[in-house]
Amino acid sequence: MGVDLDEGSLGVARELANKQGVSNVRVQTGSVYVLPFSDASFDVIVSNQVVNHLNGPIKALEEIGRVLKLGE
Repeated sequence: MGVDLDEGSLGVARELANKQGVSNVRVQTGSVYVLPFSDASFDVIVSNQVVNHLNGPIKALEEIGRVLKLGE
């Protein structure tokens, strides 16, 4: 699952997945401050070169923590 505010970036991700024959990837528009997922939805979250660009990194990390499963 990939999330980004920029639909253009999501289009690039979809195109790359299609070119490489990857069909088990989903991308959708969303904000790291209000992720469109239920609590404890993910085992792992990877955020590469994102947090250092945010105006509210603590808020984003709290939101990421909300959707992570704990203790597994």
